[in-house]
Amino acid sequence: MKYTRPPDHFYRTLRERVDAYFEQTGQSRKGNAEAWVKVWLALIVAWVPYFWLLLGDLAAWQRVALAFVVGIGHVSLILQIGHDASHGALFESKRLNWIFARAFNMGGSDASAWHVAHDRIHHIFPNVAGTDGDIQRPAPFLRMSPSVPWRPWHRYQRFYAPLLYMQMTLFGVTLRDFKDLQLLPNKNAVEGMKADWPWHAVPVMLLSKVFYYGYALVVPTLVLQVPFWKVLLVWVCVHWMMGLVLAAGLLPAHMSSHAIILPKPHDGLIPIDHARHAFATVVDYGVDNRLFTAFYGGLNIHVLHHLLPGICHVHLPHLMPILRETAREYGITHTELGIGEAIGAHFAALDRNGDPDWRGTLPESLAAK
Repeated sequence: MKYTRPPDHFYRTLRERVDAYFEQTGQSRKGNAEAWVKVWLALIVAWVPYFWLLLGDLAAWQRVALAFVVGIGHVSLILQIGHDASHGALFESKRLNWIFARAFNMGGSDASAWHVAHDRIHHIFPNVAGTDGDIQRPAPFLRMSPSVPWRPWHRYQRFYAPLLYMQMTLFGVTLRDFKDLQLLPNKNAVEGMKADWPWHAVPVMLLSKVFYYGYALVVPTLVLQVPFWKVLLVWVCVHWMMGLVLAAGLLPAHMSSHAIILPKPHDGLIPIDHARHAFATVVDYGVDNRLFTAFYGGLNIHVLHHLLPGICHVHLPHLMPILRETAREYGITHTELGIGEAIGAHFAALDRNGDPDWRGTLPESLAAK
C-alpha cells in the first residue's frame, strides 16, 4: 500500500510555517510547562483517589464515586501522556518517551501493541479498509469499513453503537492485546498487525496485565474485605463510563459523514498524497472549546495531529491558524465542526455505513482532489 503522489507544495509550506513558529517563539516541539502540569494532574487524578478509596474511612458510595474519578484519571493518562509519548512527542529523549508511553500498560493496555496499530498503521493509512485496524476491529458488530460484510443488524447500528462503545476499554484490557499479539485468533487483524513481534513483547504485556488486574481487582478485594463480585461490578461500570468518554472524544474525528472511507485499493495505490488524504479522512471538532481540547489532549485537532504527529498536543491550538490559512491558500477543504455537530455526523456515518449498498469512496474519485 502506498500513495502515488509525493508531498506537494502545501505540505512543504505548512512545515516551513510551523518551523518558523517554533523558531520565533523559541519553544521546543515537545512538551513544555503546560504539558508537565497536565502530566502531573493526570497522575494525581489516577492514583491519589485510588489510595484514598483503599485507606480512607469512607462510606461505600464514596468509594464507588472515587473509583469513577480514578477511571477519569486513567483516561487522562492515555490522552495526556501515553498518546504523545508513543508518538515521541512528549520528550526530546526517546528513552523517556518509551517509559511514559507505558501509561497504556498502567491502565491495562499494551503500549507496544498500541504503537504498531496506531502509530505505524492507522497514522499512515487512516480510513483505508483492510489496512486501518481502527475501522476494522469493531466487526462484525459494527460496520465501519466497506470490507466488513453487511449484516441485517447493521441497519440499526446507529442505535446500539453506544452500548458497544461502553465496552471499548473493557475490550482493551481483556482481549485486544492478546488478539493483536496473535495469542488469540483475530479474524479482523490487518496486515501490519500480523508481523513478527520482538521476543519481549508478550512477556511485558503479560506482566502488565498481572500488575493491572492486581491493583484494580485483587488489592481492593483484600484491603476493603468486600466480596469480589462487588469490586468486579464497580470495575465494569467504571470501564463503561471510560469507554463512552473516550468514544465521544475520539470517534468523531474519523468516523464522520464528512470523512471518506476507502475500500482497499486492488492495486495497493492511493492516488493522492498523504497530506490531502488526511484532510479527506479527518474532521476537526470543538477546536475553540479550550476545556474540551485540554481534556482530550488536543485529539480533536486531528488533521494537524495526522500531518505533524511528532508535535506535542499542547502546541496544536496555537498552530491551528497556520493550518487554516495554509489550507485556504491552497484551496484544500478543511472540515471543522462543533462538538454537537461532530457527534451528529458520527451517527450519520453509522447510518450511512449500515446501508447494504454502501461501498465507501472509490480511490479513483480522489485523483481529482
